[in-house]
This record gives sequence, C-alpha cells and structure tokens, in this order.
Amino acid sequence: MIDLHTHHARCGHAAGTLEEVARDAFAAGIRVFGWSDHAPLFADPRDHPEPVTQMACSQCDGYILVSLGVWRRLETEMACFDIRIGVEADL
Repeated sequence: MIDLHTHHARCGHAAGTLEEVARDAFAAGIRVFGWSDHAPLFADPRDHPEPVTQMACSQCDGYILVSLGVWRRLETEMACFDIRIGVEADL
C-alpha cells in the first residue's frame, strides 16, 4: 500500500508527530509513505498567516530536519518502509 498524502500537528489541522504518523502508517500496512504537510505561505510577509491551514514559515526548516532524523531512524528499523519527504503546495 502507498500513502503519499499525510499531515501531522505542524500543519494545524491534524494530530501526531512525524514519527507517530509514520509508525501508524507502517502499522496499517503502508510500505511507501510520504509526509506532505502544507507548505508555508512564503509570499505572505507574516510568519504564520493561516495557522489552521499550513505550517509557519519559521517551521519549514525544522520540518525538513525532523523528517530527515525520523527517516534515518526508521530506515534502519523498518527495512521495507520507503519514506518520502515532501509538501502539499497550493499556488
């Protein structure tokens, strides 16, 4: 099974940490998984103009860094779990 459209607490309308969401997906039988939280609204001068629709601009680097850390941890623990890091972006 594949799920490349997932969200977590950072996007403002979901729950769970990146690791919790990934582990839940694996437990549900997902073997190709992608984080895809909503990209910040970089065109808006405010850091977090719509807190319930996307992550803040100031959270984007942390999202990538934490995702990489979780990916590295789970990569060795769950050899058959293919994890992708991305964003859901609206233009």
